[in-house]
Amino acid sequence: FLYNGTLRNLGSLGGESAGYAISNRGAVAGWSASPGGVHGFVHDGVMRDMGSFGGGGFALSIDAAGVVAGYSFLANSEAMRAFIYDSKGTGGLQSLGTLGGTRSLAEVINDAGQVAGWSLNADGMLRAFRYSGGVMQDLGTLDGTGTSEATHMNQAGVVVGNSNPQNGVQHGFIHDGTTMRDLGTPGGLFSEAVAINAHGMVVGSSHN
Repeated sequence: FLYNGTLRNLGSLGGESAGYAISNRGAVAGWSASPGGVHGFVHDGVMRDMGSFGGGGFALSIDAAGVVAGYSFLANSEAMRAFIYDSKGTGGLQSLGTLGGTRSLAEVINDAGQVAGWSLNADGMLRAFRYSGGVMQDLGTLDGTGTSEATHMNQAGVVVGNSNPQNGVQHGFIHDGTTMRDLGTPGGLFSEAVAINAHGMVVGSSHN
């Protein structure tokens, strides 16, 4: 649904549907069951099927220009790819590729068209990425080991997420495009970062 003072049913592609993201212009992105399986959709006056890479597809974020980011499984496979989809254009899903592994997922897109999410690398390890200018950048980890994933990004391209060392406990991080910084904890072992605003303020949770 879309709520702007009254609750409006946005419909579906044939089955159940779920709205997941909304742009500043009121365009909605999400996913819906369809005759071809679960597909991502964008709704800007009318619901449009974004298709998929053969398996299920899911839209997770949309920018002010109507470009959608998300992920889709490949046909008959557990492999999946992060994508962007220009709802104002005529092309279909554009794969962002991976960092060398079989899976990637686009979590968020900002109004500059930068995308953040995670991908498996060639060693099968989870890595946070920022995608900009056609290049997927591996953001690394806090100590050079283990895994990382991006959860959110602001309009300046500053990414937040979480890093799990091989022999330690997860900490939230902030990455300014050059350096990943540990957000630490207020005394406990664990922390996670889930969102960042335009001023670089981060919110999440932690053990005390």
